[in-house]
Amino acid sequence: MIAPFLLESDPVLVSAAMGCLYNLSSQGADTVDHIVSQDILTPLLSLMTQFSGILSVEDKMKRAQSERIIEDSFNLARNILQESEDALETFNTSSILSNITPFMTDIAGARVRVSCLQLLATASQGNPRGQEALASHLNTLTSLAASQETDLGVRISAALVMASSDKLISDEKVKLSKEVSIKKSKSINCRLL
Repeated sequence: MIAPFLLESDPVLVSAAMGCLYNLSSQGADTVDHIVSQDILTPLLSLMTQFSGILSVEDKMKRAQSERIIEDSFNLARNILQESEDALETFNTSSILSNITPFMTDIAGARVRVSCLQLLATASQGNPRGQEALASHLNTLTSLAASQETDLGVRISAALVMASSDKLISDEKVKLSKEVSIKKSKSINCRLL
């Protein structure tokens, strides 16, 4: 199987393996179930845990190569999660979200951020455990979606994460409701004075 090549030190080999696995993951649920049964998730999740220090590279060429690997791994994981309940359960039991969520901020380029956010949207859609894990990032997601300075793809993807999560939506409604109540009470107090 190709999955063990995801953990090689040669970035060209990792990229080639990632591309092959991505193409396989695009072939539908049966193919995804097969590659999940072949244990693609262990090396993929292991690779994703290594991302925290990968962007500290000074060399622009190596950084671009690293960002491409991160983006491709997020896209591969998203394809797998869309098709496999087993993969979603494995994803839920791992602590991988804490390794992924920093990439929705500006530590990486827009393409990585969009891929990260799309993966988070897939991981949280109809998945209470994924939604719970993302609840602490509501302010970041709201800021990303509302910021005029943020890339449009990032803004749309951040809104998609919030829209795909019932918990995040209900938390945001409660927050907005409180803000409206505070503004109304201030307005009433001002009129009374």
